[in-house]
Amino acid sequence: MKAIINTRPIHVDDHGGGGGVCGVWSTVCLPKRQLFLAILALTLTACLFCISFFHIPTISTLKSAQRNDASNTDGENNKKLSFDSLQTESNGSSRTTAEDLLFLKNVRSASGLNGCVTQEELSLKFQRCNQASEKRDSRCKAVHATPDSYWRSQPSGETRTHDGDFQRMEVASECCAFNYPNLLANSPRDPPTPWETDYLCKTPALATLADTAYASNSLVRLVGREGAAQEGKSADDFSVGDQIVLEVVVRNGRNEIQRLGGDSVRIWLVNPKLGASVVADVTDLKNGSYCARSVLPWGGEVKVKATIAHTRHLFRTVMYIQRYFTASHWFTALWEKGVYTEATPCSPYPALPAFAADEICNLTNRNGGFPWYCGKPMKKDLSCSDYISARKMDSPSFFPLTSAEEELIYLTESKRPFLIPSDITLEVKSKPDTTESTIPLPNLPCNQRDLTQTFQETEQSGYLYNNTWRPFACRLPDVNANFLQQCLKDTQLLYLGDSNSRLQMDILTPLVECRNIIARSKRNWHAPLRCDREELNISIKYFPPMHPFYGSLGEQIKPEVLSSAVEKMDAIPARGKYIVHLHNFLHFMPFHLGLVEHRLRLLRAAVERLLARNPHVFVIYQSAHSAYDHGEKNWHKLNAFLVELQRQIMSGLGPRAMFVRAFSLTVANENKDGHPQISNQFMWLYMGHICGRE
Repeated sequence: MKAIINTRPIHVDDHGGGGGVCGVWSTVCLPKRQLFLAILALTLTACLFCISFFHIPTISTLKSAQRNDASNTDGENNKKLSFDSLQTESNGSSRTTAEDLLFLKNVRSASGLNGCVTQEELSLKFQRCNQASEKRDSRCKAVHATPDSYWRSQPSGETRTHDGDFQRMEVASECCAFNYPNLLANSPRDPPTPWETDYLCKTPALATLADTAYASNSLVRLVGREGAAQEGKSADDFSVGDQIVLEVVVRNGRNEIQRLGGDSVRIWLVNPKLGASVVADVTDLKNGSYCARSVLPWGGEVKVKATIAHTRHLFRTVMYIQRYFTASHWFTALWEKGVYTEATPCSPYPALPAFAADEICNLTNRNGGFPWYCGKPMKKDLSCSDYISARKMDSPSFFPLTSAEEELIYLTESKRPFLIPSDITLEVKSKPDTTESTIPLPNLPCNQRDLTQTFQETEQSGYLYNNTWRPFACRLPDVNANFLQQCLKDTQLLYLGDSNSRLQMDILTPLVECRNIIARSKRNWHAPLRCDREELNISIKYFPPMHPFYGSLGEQIKPEVLSSAVEKMDAIPARGKYIVHLHNFLHFMPFHLGLVEHRLRLLRAAVERLLARNPHVFVIYQSAHSAYDHGEKNWHKLNAFLVELQRQIMSGLGPRAMFVRAFSLTVANENKDGHPQISNQFMWLYMGHICGRE
């Protein structure tokens, strides 16, 4: 059977004059069969070598980047922006003065981005933000007149002011009151990441939505089957185990090629009736074209799906927010001593709105050695030693953006996924001389596999069939209750991470049939947990991480209920069987990626010490995952960048450390949830690799 292929015509200029490897197909005359097959062979061979390491969205392009991208971009980024009908004069409500503009000029060098975000951009965005917020909320005019009085506790004669303090900070956050030199000048990572120099320096602020990638205007098409020319067979005659090549051309709202690449393009093949799905490896050719390769793991119908998960301009917008404002969702501290209370802003960075450097409490020691800074209370009866807890603000902050950037964030948070039109359907036959409906399962048991290989896996690390994950590299055992109980006998298992780590414990403990020693309660929802099976000497424990940790709405998180994963690993003795599961994701996503990078490096050092000290320890690192949940608290925008950071920093730890690439499973599953319903597959995967090893 042949493929049903999207027949939408492609113009010669689709690939910037044929600059892309897969783009050579735009000039092929299909009736000339010999030429067709020859170019197919050339294209498929070239695609094997077309993986470069820069633009994060395709994962495989992430592993290296040039730091000199900003050198010739000042001219483009200094073009005057047009934000609606914004008046460039101060209207009295804007705090961006001539003195501010002089400061903002220095921000460019302080940030290490060499003018990629200009003082003009920041100034215009602040003016627009102030005007827009005053139209939206009448309280914002007063905030802009005296912003310090909203970030700092005010004398009132009352002793317990923390609730009122919190409410004023909420208003300040919603009114865009972030125009503070100390905040804007703070560099969350110096030097900037190569990703920042790419996205911030090559891409100006989004002035109109038509400038960004449109999935509806983009195209996915089948290039052909690998090896067809050498075999003298039809390029669209498919069998189980064949490799196919696809190409995506990304266009913007004006139907123009997005010449820089850098959009998050994902391609996966599905058969919902079979519960089957596999994610393709995608390479960004950096000219608007993306080359994708995938094996065909099962027979029967195979449909091709493609999406632009996030656009280049969205990445630029989020990186701008995190570079200049450090976070998209702020925290506040509760201070209390006797009858006195107060609330002040908090951050992992020593830069807070309305607080000078000598007015900030360094609470890093209270936070397990991880950076944590809060504004010093104003009341003379309170001091830095009176820190009680922290809570998240009720809503993400309102930041200086263009109207197009705001709309892009809204669409991303409410309308995903953005599917690229595709009518590509393949009919895949069984291999000759066999009736197998899938590729053969590997002979190698997963518990005999070299675990260091898990850090080198791409998106093509396995596939779903009957809604069950099958790794390409090894054969998983039947991970059932008896298997797990025997595996964990005489073992302590520590889950160190956020609620997705806790979810792993929730999945495991019923199978182990352990007894809750420390159970979850509504009063202590975010707190340590413990479940033991005494007769098998099994103990399973969960510890939530130190701040930044986003609790429930209105929840005050005391440092006593949080734990340092570094300290927990350092406390493991030199003897005894231990499994340590690590996961860092959602609670770090509102912050600059430099924060999670710092945390990961500290974790890695602790893992190195642990593995050197105890020869009976296995360490599992579960990556960030893909999700399409909706709402203003969608924190998945930079998840693909985080996966690569996790993989790079945690790799090279030796044969007792494993990387669980949860991203691949959740893309294949089209996961919508921050807590994936497919999470049990993560547990089957790592337990199937770890159990049975000496």
